[in-house]
Amino acid sequence: MRLQQTFSKCLFESDDEFQFGFSEKDKRLFYTLDLGINRDPDFSGPVNAAIFIDQKNNLIISYSSTQNTKKEKTEVLLKDISNIDFYFYESESNKWLKNKLSKQNVLPKMLKLVVHKNAQKIDFAYIFPQIEPIMIKS
Repeated sequence: MRLQQTFSKCLFESDDEFQFGFSEKDKRLFYTLDLGINRDPDFSGPVNAAIFIDQKNNLIISYSSTQNTKKEKTEVLLKDISNIDFYFYESESNKWLKNKLSKQNVLPKMLKLVVHKNAQKIDFAYIFPQIEPIMIKS
């Protein structure tokens, strides 16, 4: 899965175009990342991204331009997905929050995705780029 590549390019909260959030209603994660140089100038530099399950039960990542154009790209990450759960690590309480962010527009330390595919659960874990080290309390 190429999510590690996109998560490693997340913008920091100090960046002007930073955005990071989660919609509990439709289990949609959205964030801003820097795609760098691209042949299409609308997808160079900062772009908005969203991860969700579409109506065809595909796990999707979509990219939309921050250049005030309506351009959007989508990519199927996995097919035949029945559900997905997002777990956000809350370092202050040393807990994982299921399908809930403690604060919108704050980059979490870590994210765990649990994908439900054909009655099977598949776990993925990601660490976001951090300026400060991650302190995990035991």
